[in-house]
Amino acid sequence: MKLDFDKHRDVWGPLFSAQMDLWAKNVFVPALDAIEKGTLMLDEEGALPEVIEVDRPVFLFSERGIELELLDVTPDDYREVVLWDMIAPEYEMATHRFKMPVTQQAFQLIQPFISENARVLDCACGSGYEAIALSMIAKNGEVIACDLSREMIRMANRNAKQNEVKNMAFYQADARNLPQRFYNRFDVIFCQLSIGYFGSLAVIAEQFSGVLKENGHVFLIDAYPNLVNGLSIDGHKAANPQFERLYDHREIKEIFSVAGFNGFYWKEILPGIGVSMITKRK
Repeated sequence: MKLDFDKHRDVWGPLFSAQMDLWAKNVFVPALDAIEKGTLMLDEEGALPEVIEVDRPVFLFSERGIELELLDVTPDDYREVVLWDMIAPEYEMATHRFKMPVTQQAFQLIQPFISENARVLDCACGSGYEAIALSMIAKNGEVIACDLSREMIRMANRNAKQNEVKNMAFYQADARNLPQRFYNRFDVIFCQLSIGYFGSLAVIAEQFSGVLKENGHVFLIDAYPNLVNGLSIDGHKAANPQFERLYDHREIKEIFSVAGFNGFYWKEILPGIGVSMITKRK
């Protein structure tokens, strides 16, 4: 039972969730049908990355099965994340209809580039369902899911245990300051519907470069700026003031190039949603 009233959670959040439901029903569902029939042409740019074989890893993070590590000290700016703690119980239900086709199309594109031996970082994992799906692709590797929200990462951990997943670990961690033990450990970084919340994407690109191995891939799945998405930004900010902006794929390419990445492919997977596949090559 909620004992306090919060305008973002209790008013703007449900309104924005309803807007996402309508978009999923009236745009994504017909688009999926058109994609299957081959009548919807979606944009793409660049060359697909190479499929890199990965040796079976030593389990560095999930050697004792599913683990949860919370921050010892609460960050000074944690107040920006408190809303995520409040909405954690309802988050998956509120976003499921919108996220499901996005995740479905994204995984169809990226799965061939994730080795079953890969060590994968799901950054800003939310309630953890995408991380759990990634653990089934990297079935001989391990998936580390991180989120700054204490309640979100606890929920993700519980969901993995309920699904009897073994090759996962969960960290309460800030994408802007990832744990030192993550350095140069990952073959793949996955981040879905989150980059607009991080503040400086340049800082994120530097962090990802630090924790990703050579020839590793970053997969960013997110909305991009267009007329319709632009009209939804005010509602998005009202629902969650931490949201800042959308990124065009050319801007993402430039930011990650500065951070040392030199392979880039982008594909629109649904109207208004694209996947950036970014490679850290020698």
